[in-house]
Amino acid sequence: MSEQKIFNEFILSICDEIIENDEECNKLNQEIIQLENELKQTMTADQIEKFIKYSNLVLSFNCRCEKLIFLYRFKNFLAPNLPPIIEK
Repeated sequence: MSEQKIFNEFILSICDEIIENDEECNKLNQEIIQLENELKQTMTADQIEKFIKYSNLVLSFNCRCEKLIFLYRFKNFLAPNLPPIIEK
């Protein structure tokens, strides 16, 4: 495994730990799960499939943006002598 991949996994593990220990994130997540379950009960199988695909795309996009912003700030303000760390 490359040093870049190891470093990125380390950064993501820090982010996960911060989020898991945040009371507001946990509360919001529970509300999301509850609403998602309620919505699915009103949908057809095709609508559920599209909803899940849509949700996954939104989550992937948000995760990618947050990771890029975090890595940019880390690289440029906390560790400016590190080699490039943003994966394409």
